[in-house]
Amino acid sequence: MGVSSVVREELEKLRVELRDTKLEVARDISELREVINNISLEMEQVIQRSLSLMTRLEGLESRAQSLSGGLSSEFNAFAYATLDELEPEYSEYDENESNTEPEETNMEELRSDLSEEKLAVKDISLDEENSEMTEWSTEDIVAYVFDQVNADIDTIGGVLNNQLYLRYPEGIKGTTETKAMLKDLLASDETIAVHKLDKFRSLYYRTGADPDATYKRIFG
Repeated sequence: MGVSSVVREELEKLRVELRDTKLEVARDISELREVINNISLEMEQVIQRSLSLMTRLEGLESRAQSLSGGLSSEFNAFAYATLDELEPEYSEYDENESNTEPEETNMEELRSDLSEEKLAVKDISLDEENSEMTEWSTEDIVAYVFDQVNADIDTIGGVLNNQLYLRYPEGIKGTTETKAMLKDLLASDETIAVHKLDKFRSLYYRTGADPDATYKRIFG
């Protein structure tokens, strides 16, 4: 029994999406590797600077010691300083505090306070969840995705139509209404052009740019 044309089209669509996803993952891995290399170089430079500063500090200390050795005690800044005098002033406070006995804690009051805090946090969380659920209208969702597409076009050069769902707010899926409104909004923007790549895919890119070169630069 042969496979219907609809199933074949869906399989071909999935194959193309999988290929594009692999290309994006490979690009992200390459960028991540470059970032890690840059961080390693910067860390190495920081270490070298630290070693250089330590060397200079040791040199200054040795010079200070040699200079102070030739002075009489009354002119030596370190002659009358002891280790205790160089410690922070709060050391005495820490000793007194350590000698004081800890106050007894009322466990019932503590449990009551914790229960009230948990209830307050729970109420705040529920309010935030309810506000988030009712916050996004259809127009808000379309405007959000439109801004994301514009930003990605400015950043990477273009966005595929079969990857617009990745630009939706977290936890929100596109509906027939939002998809239609988004398509019309993108088509009405004179700064955004669309180029059909094949039967299933189209590339949104900045007007005036070369769509083929843009696609090749993004996906290889």
